[in-house]
Amino acid sequence: MINSTVITHFYNEEFLLPFWIKHHQQRFLNGIFIDYGSTDNSVEIIRDLAPNWKILKSKNSSFSAVEVDQEINEIESEIIGRRIVLTVTEFFIGDPRRSDSNYSVVPTVELVCNLNEIDFDINNSFSNQITQGLPNETPNPFRIKFKGRVFHDGYLQDGKSKFQYMPGRHYLSESSSPFLIYRVQNCLVNEKMIDRRLQIQHRIPMKDIENNFGFQHHFHGQGLTREILISETKILKSMSIDLSEIIQKAKELEEETITLLDCI
Repeated sequence: MINSTVITHFYNEEFLLPFWIKHHQQRFLNGIFIDYGSTDNSVEIIRDLAPNWKILKSKNSSFSAVEVDQEINEIESEIIGRRIVLTVTEFFIGDPRRSDSNYSVVPTVELVCNLNEIDFDINNSFSNQITQGLPNETPNPFRIKFKGRVFHDGYLQDGKSKFQYMPGRHYLSESSSPFLIYRVQNCLVNEKMIDRRLQIQHRIPMKDIENNFGFQHHFHGQGLTREILISETKILKSMSIDLSEIIQKAKELEEETITLLDCI
């Protein structure tokens, strides 16, 4: 069986982690969590729900875009097989065993929901409850245009150059990918989803803020507020379409692949 690993870094993500863990345990053999000094129950949740997956304490004291990716490259150098790095807001759909390349960029769709729009069930997945969002080809005016995440085995397509991430790990995605990622950072289903967005700006170093790295977290150095976040999400909602068919097709392809490969 092809070895597959999913990696994420986190800081006080006790609300999202149960969703993320349960989702990816069904798809990946291995998981690595990089802890940026969480003070809530995040670590305990991981130990309880994913006792066989690895928790690493980050050597970084802040979310420096360059240093975060340098650390991930170092961690990946010890991994054999295919891997992908996601945020805790990103959910991979597909069977990692299916890949025609040692390097592919997985497209991402963004689910959008503002406060009080749905009666959110914490025992159900986001994709089963929220259908509106931005498809991969629609630019998000509050983020950079590249939405894809790289799923790879450590080397570029020439098989020679060791893979290195660009800051932020955002790439122009491929429409032919057999995989899909849906992102839920703009699903403001409750105050906990707002709080997790607002906390990140306090962990970004001043040099990154001055360079406008991670601007979606600190509102271009002006400071992200609850009011700004809600306003942005309303604008995104006005741009959104029904994504239920796109996500359902990805799930059906995933199930077909799992069935096929399990029979081989």
